[in-house]
Amino acid sequence: MLRILNLSIMFSKINIQKSLGKGIVLLPFEEKNIKETLKENSLNLTVSKWAWKLTLSDMPQETIESGEALKQQKFEEARYCYFATKDGNGYIVLEPFSTTIVITNEFLAIGNSIGGTIHTRVGTAALGVGHISTMLGPSYMGRLSVPLHNPTNKPICLKVGDQFLSIIFHRLKTCIKESNHTSKSHIEKFTKWGIKLTDEQQKEIYQEDLKDMKTCVAEMNKSKYFRTYKHELSWGYRFQRSVKNFFKQNKIFICASFVLLIIVLFILGVLFPKLPYIKEMRDILMGLI
Repeated sequence: MLRILNLSIMFSKINIQKSLGKGIVLLPFEEKNIKETLKENSLNLTVSKWAWKLTLSDMPQETIESGEALKQQKFEEARYCYFATKDGNGYIVLEPFSTTIVITNEFLAIGNSIGGTIHTRVGTAALGVGHISTMLGPSYMGRLSVPLHNPTNKPICLKVGDQFLSIIFHRLKTCIKESNHTSKSHIEKFTKWGIKLTDEQQKEIYQEDLKDMKTCVAEMNKSKYFRTYKHELSWGYRFQRSVKNFFKQNKIFICASFVLLIIVLFILGVLFPKLPYIKEMRDILMGLI
C-alpha cells in the first residue's frame, strides 16, 4: 500500500547531507545556508543584487471587453531595484503594491531523480512579502528567478545575502532523462517581462560554463568550504570529536580514575615487589596526570 501511495519521498537532513556534491549542487557553497536549516530538512537561498520591478502596460477598456486582453498583455521596461548604502551593504527594494523578480545568489543543480518545492521563509513573509510556492523540476540547473509581491502600502527592503527562500527536496519514483538547464528559457522570460540585461549581468547570472551535472559537481568539489564541511561529516572526524568531548566533559572523573589506578599499582608494588612493569606503569600514569 505504501509503495502505491508514495510517489515521492521528502528528503531528511541526512538525505540532503549525503546528496550534497552528488545529486544536489549549490554554488557558491555557504555552510550557513545548510547548517541553520537542516533542522527543518531544507536548504536556504539568499537575495542577490539582481532584482527588477515588473509593470504591466496600461490596457484600454475596450480591449478588455473585447476579449483581446490576454493576447495584447505586455510589460513595460522593468526597473532595476538594487541600491548600495554608504556602509557598503546592498539592498533590493520591493515597492508598494508591486511584483519584483528576484534572482538568487546561488546557482542550483539537482539530479534527474530529485525534485522539490520552493517556499518563502517565515522571516521574509513576516515583513509582508508574498510569494506563491512553486515547483523545482528534476535536473534543474541554474539560478532561481522568483516573483516576490509587496501587497502593502510601504516599501520593503531585503538585504543582499540574507536568506529568503527555503527548498524542500523529494526523491522521485521514476527518473527523467531530459536536461533542464534554464538559461535559454530565462532569457526568453526576461525579454517578455521587459528585463534588459547587460552583457556582464548575463555572464554572471547564467554561468554558461556550468553545462551539465558533471561539471557542476566538479566545481562544487573545488570549494575549500565544501570539502571542510564534508570532512566534518565523516565518521572518523565525528568519532574523534566525540572522544575529545567525552574527555573534556568527564575530566574530573578520568583524573580520579587515574589517581585510583596509581594507588592500586603502588599497593601492588609494595605487596608484590617482584611483579614485572608495576613501577613503569605507575610512572607512566603519573606522567599523564
